Amino acid sequence: IQKLADYQYGQIFLYDCSVSFSDDFSPQEQADFAASLSDSDDFLFLNETTCDILTPKGTKSAYVTAPAAEGIEHFIRFESNGESVPFPTQGNAVVTKKFAETNGISVGSEITVKTKENRDVSLTVSGICDNYVSHYVYTPLASLTENREIKMTTALVKTEEGADAHQKAAKMAENSAVMNVTVNQDMRQRIDNMLTCVDYIVLLLIFSAGALAFVVIYNLTNINITERIREIATIKVLGFYPKETAGYVFGENLLLTAGGALLGLGLGKLLHAFVLSKINIDMISFNVRISPASFLISVL
Repeated sequence: IQKLADYQYGQIFLYDCSVSFSDDFSPQEQADFAASLSDSDDFLFLNETTCDILTPKGTKSAYVTAPAAEGIEHFIRFESNGESVPFPTQGNAVVTKKFAETNGISVGSEITVKTKENRDVSLTVSGICDNYVSHYVYTPLASLTENREIKMTTALVKTEEGADAHQKAAKMAENSAVMNVTVNQDMRQRIDNMLTCVDYIVLLLIFSAGALAFVVIYNLTNINITERIREIATIKVLGFYPKETAGYVFGENLLLTAGGALLGLGLGKLLHAFVLSKINIDMISFNVRISPASFLISVL
């Protein structure tokens, strides 16, 4: 889970800034905001609000995101286990994986969104996508409008390559209609700092496991030598060199280590999956990725 922020704000959220507008954000102010951006900046207006959603397991809260135009795939990557998830058509929705798992939602399920205007909008889940921070329901704007005008609440902005996102954010914040500008780089740093605390717990676990292994192996070796002192003395009399004698004793330890590693890594992976399945943080999805280097370091 160490690279959680990189997955969310590097592989899924492709934009640099999220801009929130006031409730009375008018079409003219939209045009003024668009004009204030440089030609190299890419942006997309959308309606994004926190809504109560009726699911098979009750009512839960999530961000309902409805883009005002096509092209949201340039700002947010929709995929599941490496495979692309198509953006839904009108009347359908794509929900994020953790929200689907905790609320009994699958492809084909019906969910009901209670909009800010207190209307109930029924949507069919057409896909489930990866996401690691917060819960989202994505649907076209037409699914929510029903011939009603819905104001844009948010803009996603991709700044030109090499530009300072914070300077861009400061300039966008000068617009009177802008309520808040969130820079994804700051969110990534915040999550990284939070996960740094986990490193100390992991180090403590590694040290404790290493100390336990040392005590067990030391006692096994001590008993082995004590019980076989005459046998070891005999092979030394027969002409075994010190290194050969040590290899005779420690070769068994290496064999036990190899067997313990094979058994321990398999059972450890199962235990690891079990422990993480019990760590249930509502707004965070832990994508368990064990790198090959972790197995190698464990053996060493």
